Amino acid sequence: SKGFGLLDVETELLAHKSTVQVRAHSLSEFWDHECLVEGYEIHMGTTTRAKMTPPCFRILPNHSQSSLDPGDERDEGAMRANGLVWGTYIHGVFDRPEFRRVWLNRIRVRKNLQPLDVETSKSVSKRLVHAIDRWADHVENHLTMKPIFSVIGFPNSPPSENLPLD
Repeated sequence: SKGFGLLDVETELLAHKSTVQVRAHSLSEFWDHECLVEGYEIHMGTTTRAKMTPPCFRILPNHSQSSLDPGDERDEGAMRANGLVWGTYIHGVFDRPEFRRVWLNRIRVRKNLQPLDVETSKSVSKRLVHAIDRWADHVENHLTMKPIFSVIGFPNSPPSENLPLD
């Protein structure tokens, strides 16, 4: 399907849903350095870029466990030649403050606004993490978690005790 026609790509929907944790570098020529992004590449199908449509990201090796492409570097996403429209399967692409700040500063410059320092985005991320931690503490203090963990398949302990931290 052609979608909205904002990018010169074609997507074929498939039955299998792919969810893969990835790390990637931005490939945009519109800023002076690569930015790392991390997130989950989630899609149900394949998208093919037209020959002259550049990718937005380069998936880094050894971080992809996809059965289609086990750990090899590969291009991901698509963008318009002018850089104003991007499409990606990476969910969480704006979570890292450095990428988010570079992206937003491009918009600020186009709107004749002063770019902001990356510390602005880092403080937003800190506030968000703090709010999520407060919510998690609230839930833990007001719910009996053991039955909930049991229902989701963690009968003896919360998932954080069973999974590596990073």
